[in-house]
Amino acid sequence: HSIWAGSQPRPTVYWRPRRSALPFTPPMHDRYTEKKGIPSSSAGLIDFILEKGSVPKINTFVDIYDVVSSFTGISIGAYDIDKLEGTPKLDIIKQDMQFKMIGGGKDGVARKGEYGYIDEKGILCRMDIKQCDRTKVTEDTKQVLMIFQGQPLFRMR
Repeated sequence: HSIWAGSQPRPTVYWRPRRSALPFTPPMHDRYTEKKGIPSSSAGLIDFILEKGSVPKINTFVDIYDVVSSFTGISIGAYDIDKLEGTPKLDIIKQDMQFKMIGGGKDGVARKGEYGYIDEKGILCRMDIKQCDRTKVTEDTKQVLMIFQGQPLFRMR
């Protein structure tokens, strides 16, 4: 079975947030990325939504977890299990690693000393802020590995 039920058209997700309406201040990702000025994936998603006026429409599964991420500030990654090579793990990158980034397949680099999710074939996600294209979830995906990376220091309003 596919993770997509039936032949129903995908629902359109409408949500137009205002930064003042968010129940939290979008956090920086963690101390490492904060020092580099890199926002969390959820903060980047919220900025995208505020700029474009809606959640990006990718596919039903991804659209739903994007909404959850934007409401909670939790970084969420999803990976097609059938496209993984070996056992995925969180590790410190030992040397610069090239990968094709999700959302157009542009070249990305996970730098030595950064952390990332990797499998035997390479980078799955650089610091849980930029996923690779190779393991992205599509409408043909049947099994999904999800990683939820929370933010320990929310500033609730």
